[in-house]
This record gives sequence, structure tokens and C-alpha cells, in this order.
Amino acid sequence: NQNEKNSIGRRAYDIVKDGQCVIIDASSTSMSFAKYLNETDLRITVITNGIYTALELKDNNNINVILVGGVVRPKSGSLEGLMGKNLISQINADVAFLSARGFTLEEGLTEFNIYEAELKKLLISRAKKIVAMLDFSKLEVNSISSFADSKQVDTIITDYNSPKDILEKYEKCGIDVIVAQRNAE
Repeated sequence: NQNEKNSIGRRAYDIVKDGQCVIIDASSTSMSFAKYLNETDLRITVITNGIYTALELKDNNNINVILVGGVVRPKSGSLEGLMGKNLISQINADVAFLSARGFTLEEGLTEFNIYEAELKKLLISRAKKIVAMLDFSKLEVNSISSFADSKQVDTIITDYNSPKDILEKYEKCGIDVIVAQRNAE
């Protein structure tokens, strides 16, 4: 769903403000987001466990990139585990931008990989605001390990293919829902 992820990444970019510290997880949606961030003049700090996200942003002089240490997951561009726990505990982030395997009101944000879920749990504990970047295929989907209760999620950015009735249900529970438009590039 790359077109949808690009639209979500573009819309997430609009939330970032100059001087912020943001957390970005390792996901394909986050890579789309990073490509927009890389073109910015904003002075920001990015905390990430995404190797490719860090590489995407490393040459932008306005972006201070901090790569959280951990174990490289095979055939992945992400670091997992809690080896970077001491570093993370010193961070005060404004916004955490995360994707997930799935989201439901009952189970919140979920992941298939338990180690990845534990790291995401730690990352969001250091952020004032949680933004979930979820394309239509992740809504009303559950996976093995929850890393954020639905009440912790401030905003969901999704795409134009997401069912309106599901989005209305999320809004009724107090979650701000942003629908990224087609061809938002």
C-alpha cells in the first residue's frame, strides 16, 4: 500500500514543528514520512530505531538524528530490544510517530514481534503525544503483542481507503482522526 503510506507520511509531516524532538519507529510508513522530513528547513531532533530512517535523514544539517541501539532484526532495517533503554530514558520527546501491525479500540496498537512491541512501549513512554500512522489495512486488525492502549493514542493518520464508520467509532472514543488525501505528494 505504498501510495497510501506516502499520503500518510506527507500528512504526518504537517504536524511537525520547528524545534521539536520526535520519535519515529522503523516501518515503511515511517520511511515515507522521513522522505518528507528530509526536505525540510525545520530544526528538529529525530529519535529512531530505524536504520533506513536514520540513513535517510543523516545528511540534513537541520536534523539531529539519534539512532537507538539494539539488535538488528534479520532481513529488516530495524533495531529491536531494550539495549538502548538508558538513552531512551533521558529523552523528552514532543511527538512519537509510530506504525503498527494493527489497531483496535479493545487491544490498542499491536505488533507481531514482541521485542519490537517492548521497544515501542518504551519509546512512547517518553513522548507527550502519540500519533499512529496506519493505512486502511491495519484498522480493526489485532496482533500478538499490545504496545499502546487505545486511550494513549492521541491521533491516527490514515488514508482515503479507510472505512468512514470505523473512523467515526475512533473519533467517538476521543481519538483525533486525520485522513490523508490521495495524491498528497
